[in-house]
Amino acid sequence: MADEIGYEIDFIKVGDGERSGDAIAVRYGSPGAYKVMVVDGGNKDSGQALVHHIKDCYKTNRVDYLVNTHPDSDHASGLEVVLENLQVGEAWVHQPWKEVARFVRTGFGVS
Repeated sequence: MADEIGYEIDFIKVGDGERSGDAIAVRYGSPGAYKVMVVDGGNKDSGQALVHHIKDCYKTNRVDYLVNTHPDSDHASGLEVVLENLQVGEAWVHQPWKEVARFVRTGFGVS
C-alpha cells in the first residue's frame, strides 16, 4: 500500500549559517503501530518546530523515545519544549553528574 512505510526520518533545521544543525524526528513501523523517536532538539525555537512537525505530520502527541546525544544547549534546549508539549515514553539522556567522581578519581578529562 502506498501509505505503508517502514520508516521516515525528518531533519528540522537548527540555527542559521555555518553553525546550523538538525533536530531529528523518526517515525517507524506500520500504520496504527508507529513508534516515534526524537534525536536532539536544538534550541527552543527548533523544539517548537519539532513539536509542530510531530503533531501535524505524524498525527500524534506522543514520542516513544527521546534521545539527547550530549547536553549542550543547542542539542538539549529544544527537548524541554518536547517534554512540555508531548507525552514521552522514555528519555535517553546523559547524566554526567553520575560520572564526575570516576573522572576525578582516574584523572580522565582533568587538565
